[in-house]
Amino acid sequence: MPFDQSFEIKPALVTARTPSVVSLLASGLLCIAAAAAAPLVPLQYGCAICGGILLFLAVFAKWSERGAQVANARLRETARRIIAHDVGVGFVTDGAGVVQFSNAAAMDRFGDSQGRSLANVFELMLANPGGCFLR
Repeated sequence: MPFDQSFEIKPALVTARTPSVVSLLASGLLCIAAAAAAPLVPLQYGCAICGGILLFLAVFAKWSERGAQVANARLRETARRIIAHDVGVGFVTDGAGVVQFSNAAAMDRFGDSQGRSLANVFELMLANPGGCFLR
């Protein structure tokens, strides 16, 4: 696996139990609305604090998601710069194996491969290219 894929966020690591930003935001707003409607002051404080924490978690989750996207983009750009100066055939792919960048040697040998899967690029050379790319 190329080094730029080893740091990519994998959807399989996010389970169905992980709350989304929208659900955290909605829960936070619901708690704040419950705090406004609660008759008892301790209940108002409890709901307001809970709502504030949930809203903070929603903002933090969105910020973390954006940070991961920026880090992935930097890793891909670093890989592109390294591979661009390599004399051998080199590709940069995303997590699904779709070619995002190929260097000059790869362009000479395989043509324009951007947007195609790596297995599809190698199908002229290998009998079963899909079996060669295990994760």
